[in-house]
Amino acid sequence: MKTLNRLLILVFLLFLFSCVKNNDDTQKDYRENFMGTYKCNLFGNSINNNINTEIPVSIDTISVEKAEDSLIIIMNKKIFVNKNGEFHNLTAPSTDYFTLTGYFKNDSIVFEFYQANLSGGSYLFYKGYKL
Repeated sequence: MKTLNRLLILVFLLFLFSCVKNNDDTQKDYRENFMGTYKCNLFGNSINNNINTEIPVSIDTISVEKAEDSLIIIMNKKIFVNKNGEFHNLTAPSTDYFTLTGYFKNDSIVFEFYQANLSGGSYLFYKGYKL
């Protein structure tokens, strides 16, 4: 009987200590992987007052910063990014709207940016790497 009691106490203690939760609040924010400055090739086109202008291939530097909750800031726009690095934002159609959609992969970023208003709009395609 003593052996059984000791065994039960041992099992109870093992169960008690194996169920202790790790209260480690130092979990890394997944957005940290995406933060930084990216050197991007960009191209696209612009339409203003019915005149279509091709935007030649050029180089631009894009900064990616954290915002509140699960948001990041790209091109001065706050957008949601998931843990896989995918992002998409669309403002409701109005007199001035934009769409920003893309993804991060390893140390690279790829995204499209559409912006328009009543007089015209532009489409830009960015592809770059982290500096």
